Amino acid sequence: PIAGSYKLGFRYGLESGNRPLELKVNNSVVVSSLDFKASGSWTTWTMVERVVTLNAGTNSIRLTAIGFSGANIDRLEVTALSTASALLTKLT
Repeated sequence: PIAGSYKLGFRYGLESGNRPLELKVNNSVVVSSLDFKASGSWTTWTMVERVVTLNAGTNSIRLTAIGFSGANIDRLEVTALSTASALLTKLT
């Protein structure tokens, strides 16, 4: 990607409780305790989102359990925010 702001969306399922995870981007802690709250079952999906800054090129995104194990992570969605804003500005 190009350098800029991106929304990370973690799709997950969690039967009960809250299992916070630490979020690191490029080996720097971005969120020390990102809440993953119960969705009702291991296959009922919900999202946790966080805006982060990514570098141009390759980036490392890591979630680490900070207690009990984490939720059932299904996928990671990465959405560019700065590019979208720049395109909207050009169109208006």
